[in-house]
Amino acid sequence: MRQGTACPNLNHRRSNAPLRHCIMCGEMLNQTIPARQCTVQDHANKRRQRDHYCSECGLQLHEGS
Repeated sequence: MRQGTACPNLNHRRSNAPLRHCIMCGEMLNQTIPARQCTVQDHANKRRQRDHYCSECGLQLHEGS
């Protein structure tokens, strides 16, 4: 967990965040969550949810994010 992040996502404040990566800035939140292989469909679903970054792999999902 990084102190003083400019990201407004409150998961940055949690010591045991439920996501591997922040959906707003892509920063690693919880290394203890096992990495998994994302599919194109997984990323498409996350784009429809308006996530800017993938919570599993940290990939930027939208241009200009």
